[in-house]
Amino acid sequence: MENLIKKFESKNGNRIFYLDQLRALAIIGVIGIHVSPYFLDSLTGASFLFISEFAIPIFLMLSGVLLLNKEYSISEFLKKRYPRIIIPFLFWGCVFVIFAILFQNMSFHFSSLETGMLFIGNMFLGIQGYLPHFWYVWLILSVYLFFPIINKWIKNSSFSEIRYFLFIWFITSIFATFDFPYYYIDLRYFAGSIGFVILGYYLAKDNNKIIGNIFLWSLLFLISTIVRVVCYDLSIGTNHFTIYSTLSVIQAASFFLMIKNFNDNKLFTKVSSFLKNGVFGSLTVLLSKYSYGIYLVHVLFILSFKILIDFTNKSAIIWIPFLIIVTLLFSLGFLIILNKIPILNKITGVH
Repeated sequence: MENLIKKFESKNGNRIFYLDQLRALAIIGVIGIHVSPYFLDSLTGASFLFISEFAIPIFLMLSGVLLLNKEYSISEFLKKRYPRIIIPFLFWGCVFVIFAILFQNMSFHFSSLETGMLFIGNMFLGIQGYLPHFWYVWLILSVYLFFPIINKWIKNSSFSEIRYFLFIWFITSIFATFDFPYYYIDLRYFAGSIGFVILGYYLAKDNNKIIGNIFLWSLLFLISTIVRVVCYDLSIGTNHFTIYSTLSVIQAASFFLMIKNFNDNKLFTKVSSFLKNGVFGSLTVLLSKYSYGIYLVHVLFILSFKILIDFTNKSAIIWIPFLIIVTLLFSLGFLIILNKIPILNKITGVH
């Protein structure tokens, strides 16, 4: 691990560090999302869950930052992006099917060809109750279909036009949050994950006093997270807190700007420099580069821990951070080993 970290140290200068930082924090957040449900009988478990839910929107926002306003054709984009997503996805999907049969007593699903195919299909589709994370792969594949078109629009749009789209998209999230009808004002064409992609691009490229105010966005992130926790604890509107909800937009945008401004703010120069250089900086880049592979494989370790450890009556404040750290280290270490093996290095999801 130490040698691998050193290898990345010389490359950090060519990267936009806060984007690596966001991706590294997002993959930690994803693990938190999948560990926390085992402890939702406590307020601590719910708090960890909602603190972590910035993760998926941040991944979408990063795609917008890195892939919009670029020069590429539709065929060029799809040929480059889809294999990098699909090949690791198919490999780890097969691994999860085998794991379920051997270690989770799921072999009864193969009592007939029909039930066996249905079981495998549900696993790969990320249907709730089978695999809790594969749904995102289908989400990003569908979003990628629109990228060449959105990219053309971004290249020929002013910030005011982008703000117009984002304003309507945010209003749409309010409609979705409170189940307002769309029958008379149909805003569904603005709804969906593509809004996070455009939001990420806009927040990364535009600069003004409001966007650059780290204290404002830190406060908004704290407030939006607390509101979600309190509403969950009081069983108020829990079904509305989806990826498209108003609070999700506020939480993701504020987290993105909080990290971005932290790296730009002169008040935190020494701290940000410490985190960017040396081991911490190299580890951040390492997590960022392996984030997709970690996303695909981490649930395998969580399920293994669940088989070995009874989480009942375990302290959430101790076990959630512990499981996040251990799952992260196991996943990263496992992928680093695979990446050194010819052929298998194609399925580690290194970007």
